[in-house]
Amino acid sequence: MEIKIVPLRVLKVLLFIVLTLLAANVAGIIAIYYFGHEYVFGLVPLFNLDMESNIPTLYSSAQLLLSALLLFFISRLLKTRV
Repeated sequence: MEIKIVPLRVLKVLLFIVLTLLAANVAGIIAIYYFGHEYVFGLVPLFNLDMESNIPTLYSSAQLLLSALLLFFISRLLKTRV
């Protein structure tokens, strides 16, 4: 079984996710400091990059887990070739 990974496509997807999280954080900062709303239906703390237990933290953890799994599969593949 062969899985083909296109690096440019992976880069575009990860960059889109990071920029979306950054835009949500900036929107939350604008909501806090410009409009004076600190909660906005729970979305501001959910996308705050300075806090834990939110969507950016989940994304970071998932990215670390996927990286570890990818390295595991690469090591298994190299062991079977040797």
